[in-house]
Amino acid sequence: MKKIITVGIITPFFLVAFTSRGADAKPEGRIDRHAIVSRNDIIYTKPELAAPVSVGNGHFAFTVDVTGLQTFAAAYDKGFCLGTMAEYGWHSTPAPRKYSIADSYKAFDSHGRQVFYPFSEEGAKRDVNPAAQWLFMNPTRMTLGRIGLVLAKADGSAPVLADLHNVRQHLELWTGWLTSSFELEGQPVTVRTMVHPEQDIIAMRIESPLIKAHRLKLRIAFPYANTSRLGAPDDWTHPELHTTKVLARSATRVDFSRQLDNEDSTLDDYACAVTFQPGDALAETTAHTYELTPGAASGGLDCAVTFSPKTIPAKLPTVAQTQAATADYWKNYWSNGGFVDLSASKDPRWRELERRIILSQYVLAVNCAGSLPPQECGLVQKSWYGKFHMEMVWFHEAHFALWGRLPLMMRSMEVYQKFLPSSRERAQLQGYKGARWPKMTSPEGQESPGAINPFLVWQQPHPIYFAELDYRQNPTKETLQRWWEVVEASADFMATFVVKDGKTGIYDVGPPLNDVHEHSEIGGTKNAPFEVAYFRYGLNLARQWRERLGMKPDPLWDDVVQHLAPPAIKDGKYDAPMIELAMIPLSADLDRAMLDKTVESKAKYLPKASCSWGYFVAAMAAARTGHPDWAVEALLFDSPCATVSSAGYNFWKPTAVPVYLPGNGSLLSAVAMMAGGWDGAPKRNAPGFPDNGQWVVKSEGLQPLP
Repeated sequence: MKKIITVGIITPFFLVAFTSRGADAKPEGRIDRHAIVSRNDIIYTKPELAAPVSVGNGHFAFTVDVTGLQTFAAAYDKGFCLGTMAEYGWHSTPAPRKYSIADSYKAFDSHGRQVFYPFSEEGAKRDVNPAAQWLFMNPTRMTLGRIGLVLAKADGSAPVLADLHNVRQHLELWTGWLTSSFELEGQPVTVRTMVHPEQDIIAMRIESPLIKAHRLKLRIAFPYANTSRLGAPDDWTHPELHTTKVLARSATRVDFSRQLDNEDSTLDDYACAVTFQPGDALAETTAHTYELTPGAASGGLDCAVTFSPKTIPAKLPTVAQTQAATADYWKNYWSNGGFVDLSASKDPRWRELERRIILSQYVLAVNCAGSLPPQECGLVQKSWYGKFHMEMVWFHEAHFALWGRLPLMMRSMEVYQKFLPSSRERAQLQGYKGARWPKMTSPEGQESPGAINPFLVWQQPHPIYFAELDYRQNPTKETLQRWWEVVEASADFMATFVVKDGKTGIYDVGPPLNDVHEHSEIGGTKNAPFEVAYFRYGLNLARQWRERLGMKPDPLWDDVVQHLAPPAIKDGKYDAPMIELAMIPLSADLDRAMLDKTVESKAKYLPKASCSWGYFVAAMAAARTGHPDWAVEALLFDSPCATVSSAGYNFWKPTAVPVYLPGNGSLLSAVAMMAGGWDGAPKRNAPGFPDNGQWVVKSEGLQPLP
């Protein structure tokens, strides 16, 4: 059986502890961090079906209903699934035979040469190639379990969500504690929920008179994996396809092993342990479902549920210890790193922007601080079968470095070393040097076939960019050596992917190529503006790294940089997406008047933007080109896709993907840039905000964008 064990494992390649402190930040220093964080606590007085709260530790998350658990999960399923998800929670459905990625290869022309790509038709045509279809869908993420209350009304019937009254739910951001209270038929119930910062432990403390009245229990249930592309990661209709075994039992603990399908499945099996107080009893009620009944003398119920991809330790933290560890972690998180205070501003929008900033930092720490890049829906529910997209990694992780929390970014940088062998094989198969990083990706680096996935290349310079972010804060020989193999392989691919035109002497990028917008004609697209600009930037950085290491220049890298295709011009402006003017420094040879016209046209395009990160990179582009008023407008644009929900999550399309973390990440990168500056920024405080007296920005610990 193949295992994917990632949580808590950080190889020596990127072994970094979370001890980062901003350059001039002190715990509760000149900015009153505690006050700012706390006034943005999430407080609900009614169920919010479209915005449930999540608690987690970066590689494991638990999303709950208004009871603080997953008691009424079915009521939320139509709009927002309640998941218990971890980095190792993956499943592969049994295949008719063992498929290889080679089974999906299709040849495409590249300047007269046949190049093989893992291809799959989109939509209804996807069944043309069963191997490509299966590889596209597998593996898929799953939820590990569902934990909720078993409540009974006085007549013995089960309540519905509408039977709860005097609801109050409070997520205390400074401590990470979630306290949920309500009344059932006049009887109060209080549930405190938290997730351990280092282990995948959900700890809960429940108090209610209903316990002694034998009207409150706790239910733990284990599902099968849902194979849908979006939404629910769990399937409760196939109990025969998975097994739950009790491995050990004591007076205060029961250990389980979980297995989906059969022993030949590529699923990671996983373990679960439920710990409770003496006198409480855990018993099976139906297949894969267990109920914890409090002892006769119990006035409260303390329980912890631990998940792991491997054997769970014999000694586990208590509920009280987990509560203390959670508070210590979140206090440290908010006290250190970067911070922004907008409270002295006169522009009334400062309050909403502050809310978005604080809540985005929370949800990204919950979902994006693990040893694998997150999927676009993080650890909340499933998007695109739960696979992560390597072109989105910049939006998920770069903000950590900019906000003085570089070690949190570094946790997931291990994947570049892990995926290096398969990425080299991919490049070699296609006739290129170096490493071609995949797009839609499994935890083992397996690229998913598709009509879009294999033709994207804008993820290729990302690791060089990340390496530079690391080096800017740790300018040592050790940093250079740690990253060099990845930097060199990334640059070698870019330098050999481009093709020199024998007549013009210009290097062309593609075809085949799909641009950053994923709307281009694969066989007819070349020199997409952002891809050209980002290739040039990445290769230039790689050249600097050669110099830092005392190495001789690479003649091919130098030639490509000097003769790469120029930016395309259309209708008197640069035919470029906003992202080109946001992530990377502006080329010195760009025409200023044409730049202004380009940014203005893109600012007018915002109402039509379909992807939330587009609004926030537009803010970065406006700031970088000297239009801070436009930058603020883009940050706070009135559009569902530009919104941050009451639970802190940005949307892609609210009706389809209610959680879209690249939007949260790009928002934080934009704010860090506007408040903390960038290379070549005007020499004033908060150079990306308007200098008109309406915005007063205090910041500490932010790192400038390149």
